[in-house]
Amino acid sequence: MNSGIPYLLREAGPEDLDAIERLAELLDTMNLPRDRRLLAALLERSVHSFRSFRARAADPAEEMYLFVLEDRATGAPIGTSLIIAKHGTLASPHFFMEIRTDDRSSKIPPRAFHHRVLRLGYSTDGPTEVGGLVLHPDHRRLAEAFGKQLSFVRFNFMARHPERFQKEVLAELLSALDEEGKNLFWEVYGRKLTGLSYREADRLSAVDKKFILSLFPQVDLYVALLPENVQAVLGEVAPSAQGAQHLLMKIGFRPLNQIDPFDGGPYFGAPTGDVTIIRDTLWRVAAPGDVPGSGERRLVSHEGPHGFRALCTPVRVGPAEVVIAPEACEVLGAGPGERLAVTPMP
Repeated sequence: MNSGIPYLLREAGPEDLDAIERLAELLDTMNLPRDRRLLAALLERSVHSFRSFRARAADPAEEMYLFVLEDRATGAPIGTSLIIAKHGTLASPHFFMEIRTDDRSSKIPPRAFHHRVLRLGYSTDGPTEVGGLVLHPDHRRLAEAFGKQLSFVRFNFMARHPERFQKEVLAELLSALDEEGKNLFWEVYGRKLTGLSYREADRLSAVDKKFILSLFPQVDLYVALLPENVQAVLGEVAPSAQGAQHLLMKIGFRPLNQIDPFDGGPYFGAPTGDVTIIRDTLWRVAAPGDVPGSGERRLVSHEGPHGFRALCTPVRVGPAEVVIAPEACEVLGAGPGERLAVTPMP
């Protein structure tokens, strides 16, 4: 029974593997690969992370949290999103290409150039990363804004447990593909350096990133040397990811002048404490009561024996309490007086 509330945000579990595998077909990135074995390992790590942080038993740097949006009529996930608590460690560095500039000019002949220059960099003390966001096409562009819910639930969770995350938060946005589904930057650069296809390199980097330092030259790459069609898309957000870009910039993310060394997609980031919906998340105690359906909708979460659960639902927020429909409390597993984290949905 769905109690009149058809969708629920929650932590992923092993029983979700089949549905997540189908969703991964739509995205197929390092964070959500189209590979059942890697997805099973991701789910296992996520389950362990949720258990470990409750016991305060693990190093937060090792944690990954996978969330799903569940269709309660079927119990199956229709979307996912992910937090990597620390992206960039001694065992698995965070690689990027920094975008720099180099101005060149001469009197004879009279010329002036403003060059974009790429330089490989890496960090072993990296930020928190958010990613893995995918929503089934049948549920996109609806009034419920399911994509926004999947994105913002990560920040609600981070507001609940700031001690588990880094001082900076990062998001990599997908770059555009050509008509054949290939990544233009990889085809003219990464493939020639590694002899690998983009998917092969992406899969390998999920397991071991040593080949990046071994095979990628740590010298400046002048963008002007790349084909013009590659220059045009380098650091640009794919049309399919522009909605995610808009949401992130609305809550405080900004371009970092860095791109992914594989696909050329841009990195966006922010100080974690400056992300508006983390900063503006409120702790309130549950007060079950009548709330107009047209009331202000916020993302409300609870943690209990059932684990982490969240809903986007109408509420009335007071100085100490949040009035929330009794059926919403029931779905969240929250009784009267229990603490809820309440996040705005700008």
